[in-house]
Amino acid sequence: MARPWSYLKFPYYKPLVDSVENYAAGMYRVGPLARLNVCDYAGTPRADEELGRFRQLAPNGRVVTNGCYYHYARLIEILFALEKIGETLADPTITDTHVRSRARVNQLHGIGLFDPCLSCSTHAVGQMPLAVQLVGSDGGILDEIAR
Repeated sequence: MARPWSYLKFPYYKPLVDSVENYAAGMYRVGPLARLNVCDYAGTPRADEELGRFRQLAPNGRVVTNGCYYHYARLIEILFALEKIGETLADPTITDTHVRSRARVNQLHGIGLFDPCLSCSTHAVGQMPLAVQLVGSDGGILDEIAR
């Protein structure tokens, strides 16, 4: 939902809204506070430790909803990013000679995924087209499922 006085989008859950004018009934928050409320771990040691402290702000397994904690959530994400940068800089493979990927098969094993825009997919649950192909090592399609 866009409003004439803002460039921001106001996400809402359609099943809770009876009309476009009453979108506030289904509004939900997105951003760092929401991300930290739904994640199981941050991914780096110090960020995980800080996430544990963050979770203590809302005891009994509840979510942290106070808007003032958006800044705290951002700081935890920044801490994660800084730790990840440190890990990357310490990784000897960043100076490997394999630094360019061509627009073709680069690895003969693994999983290739396409992740659609999250805001689009949450507004169109069950309506987004989906195609999954199982491709063999020779490049042939072994199986395919589409909706």
